[in-house]
Amino acid sequence: MARKKETKRNIRKNRVTAIVAGILALGMILSTATFVGGPMLLEIFAKDRSNPPGSQWDLETYREYLIYEIENLEKHVSEYGPTVAVLEELAQHYENLIYLEQILSNESENLDGYKQNMLKAYRDLIELTPEEPYYRLRLLNAYLVVDEGEAMISAEVEALTGMLHETPNLDYNFWFIELLQELEYTAKAREEIAWLKESLAERLSGADADNTERYYYAYLLAEYEEDKEAALEQLAIILDEEEAESNLYKQAELYRDKLMAEDKAEDDDSAADGGADE
Repeated sequence: MARKKETKRNIRKNRVTAIVAGILALGMILSTATFVGGPMLLEIFAKDRSNPPGSQWDLETYREYLIYEIENLEKHVSEYGPTVAVLEELAQHYENLIYLEQILSNESENLDGYKQNMLKAYRDLIELTPEEPYYRLRLLNAYLVVDEGEAMISAEVEALTGMLHETPNLDYNFWFIELLQELEYTAKAREEIAWLKESLAERLSGADADNTERYYYAYLLAEYEEDKEAALEQLAIILDEEEAESNLYKQAELYRDKLMAEDKAEDDDSAADGGADE
C-alpha cells in the first residue's frame, strides 16, 4: 500500500493531537479506557518553549530527566527481566523523548536508536500480553513517526481487526479507525467504520440497548458518516431516558448543542453566500 512523503507524514502527526484529545475526552467522561500519546506532550511543551531556563517546563532539563529515567529502566530490565509496568513506562519515556527531540530540532545521532528501542518496548509488551489490544494500538500509533515496512504494519492491522471484532472496546475501536486514517489505510478505515456502525445498530435494536453505546453511535454518525440529523435523533433518546444529573446526560446535551451550533453556522454561511450572489 502506497505511503506519502515524510513531510505529509509530519502534518498527519500534528493533526492526530486534536483527534486524540477528542477521543480522550469521550473516554474520560464515560469512565472508559483512555490513552495518551507523544503528540500530547508535543503540544504542551511547544506552547511553553519560550519559558526561561529553570522554569517548570524547561525542555533541556526534561530531556535530561527522560534520558536518566530510561537508563534506570533499561538497567532494571537487564537485571530483573521485563515486566508490563516497567516496559510500559520505558516505552512512554522513549516516545516522549522522541517528540521532545523533534521540538528541540535536535539532530541527535541517537534518535534512530530511541525509535527502535520504543518499538522494541511495545513489541515486548505485546509478547507479554498477547490478548491485550492496547499495546498493539500503541505500536500502531508509534508507526506514525517511525518508518516501518508495510508488512509489519499490515500484520498489526490484521491482528487488531480480529481482536476488536471478537471483543469490541469502543474506545479502542474508534482509536483504531483514527490510526488507520492517519496511516492512510483509507479503505480499511471505511470497512471498520461500516462494521462498527452495523455492530452498534444491531446492539441498539435490542430491548437491553445501552445509552453509552448509543452515544458512541451518535458520534460515529456525526463524525464519520456526516449524518448529523440521525446523530441528533440518537442523542434525543439519551436525553429522554437518562437522569439529568448523570454524566452521560450532560455529555449528550453538550454534544447535541455542538452539532446544532454547527448546523446553524452552516445555515448562516449558506445564507450569506446566497445574499452575496444576488
